[in-house]
Amino acid sequence: MKTAFVLGGTGFVGRHVSRRLAEGGWDVTVGSKGETATPREVADLSRVTIDRSVKGTLLRDLFEGIDVLVDVIPYEIVDAEQLVALKDVVGSVIAISTTSVYADDDGRTLDEATGEEDTSLGCPSRSSRHSGELSRVTTPTRRRRPRSKTSC
Repeated sequence: MKTAFVLGGTGFVGRHVSRRLAEGGWDVTVGSKGETATPREVADLSRVTIDRSVKGTLLRDLFEGIDVLVDVIPYEIVDAEQLVALKDVVGSVIAISTTSVYADDDGRTLDEATGEEDTSLGCPSRSSRHSGELSRVTTPTRRRRPRSKTSC
């Protein structure tokens, strides 16, 4: 059976990713800070309490032999660096980030964490930490989802 570890697996996106993998026959381990009750969607899956912000938490031994590591909370450059450090330990790394991907018709974005406008995406260059942070862990075959209805 193929194994998956979903980092951020109890959040809105993570719980659905975890459930779909499990329904597809994967042996899924859900990683979260453990700050909230386990959602019903992942209650029957293995769960590990893990806080990536604590240095040394994403230990190579924890992920040794995992077929796929799905990270649904890669918000900072250091998060991408953590994933890069694991690239030879896991079969595949999938990073999903929705930070600042929403924009209105004028190109203004909303930072979901603060509720404030996120100006780091600056049109038209998009040369922000968000747009480049995960480029080091993706493959040349990745597809970018176009931003909808922006002026950029």
